[in-house]
Amino acid sequence: SEGQPPTYGAEETPFTSETYAHELHHVEEGSVLLVNERMGGKNYKSVLFVTSHDERQGTKAVGISRILDGNVETLTRDCTSISRELLSKYDALGSVPVVYGGSQSTYYPGDRYAITAIHNNALVEGSRQIIPGVHVDGNARALNKEVHRSLDLSPAEKSTCVLFAQGHHFFAPGQLDREIGQGIWYLAAVSPDFILHNTSARNVNVSDFLWDEIMCHLGGKYAEIACANIHGEVHKDEPVEDLESLKL
Repeated sequence: SEGQPPTYGAEETPFTSETYAHELHHVEEGSVLLVNERMGGKNYKSVLFVTSHDERQGTKAVGISRILDGNVETLTRDCTSISRELLSKYDALGSVPVVYGGSQSTYYPGDRYAITAIHNNALVEGSRQIIPGVHVDGNARALNKEVHRSLDLSPAEKSTCVLFAQGHHFFAPGQLDREIGQGIWYLAAVSPDFILHNTSARNVNVSDFLWDEIMCHLGGKYAEIACANIHGEVHKDEPVEDLESLKL
């Protein structure tokens, strides 16, 4: 269902008639998690993208909403994912925005790097489709080549949109279901334009924009929550700093 999204936070709204968001009742790969509006600190209005889900191995999700102030080189200096040598070879990747993916940077089974590349290009060798129109990771050389092709194009013409997420969140088997049941997370399926929204972002001051937009597009009680919490107007005097402290 569609709500009326707020008009603040971006120079122009990139969403179209094909944009969608609807509630889910079970976690699945490609779904998004929207944190409860009472969450404060670095988790405030966080949106996570589920990139891996297995009932026996657990769930990996990366944050896509909090834009970090810095470039790829400075933000990945201490990570194993993108070395200085790689950056010198693949210069176009230095233009890619970086978001706070999560506090964990240890390897997850099947993952090679602490940084996750989220993009829309199915031609990048080694990439994995999460949902139609959204892929993760892939060969750095191929990704760099596709980004180069898009550098001189307007946002509407870009064939490749890329976002780097630094770190990730990991949920042990059953943990995420419990937290959703406790009201810590809202669970939804959304269109690719939401997930890739920050691929062209440069303003670190609009990190709550994505949460607001998705909640409004969900409609109903979610839109009401979003309208009541624009700029943190509700619970602004009693934010909760971490998930463990969130008592609902």
